[in-house]
Amino acid sequence: MKKTFIPITMILLTFLTVNIQAKSISYSDLFNGKTEKITKKNGWTYKLQVRNKGSRSEGQYGYINYKGKSFPNYFYAIICPLGEYKYFLNKHQWGAHKWMFSSKTTPEQIKFNKAKIHINSLKRGYYKGSSKKAGTPKIWVRVYTGKIYYWVNPKQVSVLIKQKKLKYLSSGLFRSFR
Repeated sequence: MKKTFIPITMILLTFLTVNIQAKSISYSDLFNGKTEKITKKNGWTYKLQVRNKGSRSEGQYGYINYKGKSFPNYFYAIICPLGEYKYFLNKHQWGAHKWMFSSKTTPEQIKFNKAKIHINSLKRGYYKGSSKKAGTPKIWVRVYTGKIYYWVNPKQVSVLIKQKKLKYLSSGLFRSFR
């Protein structure tokens, strides 16, 4: 009995010594991530968090909010006043997750086409198409569902999701749009 007790004690002492000498990292820093970058413009906020920083399991997590509410995970891409972001689904803890910056393109930079937005589209809060129609309100953003582009009022994005029966993007899909 004493022979097995000594090695176990030595292992525990070695483990405690290594942990005491190692730099202290809190649980929240390691798993919840530290915010590395916050970008804000016209009611939009982008927050980038890095988890397990400096390890092989380092992961970047991007979050987009509009007026304090999280932008829903039903789209593979968005062009908002902060720029263009693409949504990444990743089954691993490392790498890109959720909303990642793609380009500096903003809705203001996309030129209007000749077609004029219909009054019903304004009431509904969205219309289908990658080109911006004349008369599209400045707060509207362009989203991509994986098949179709829409221009949508961010205050009415839930209407688009419900009427078009869009599917929630969850990590179970393991798809990234590039």
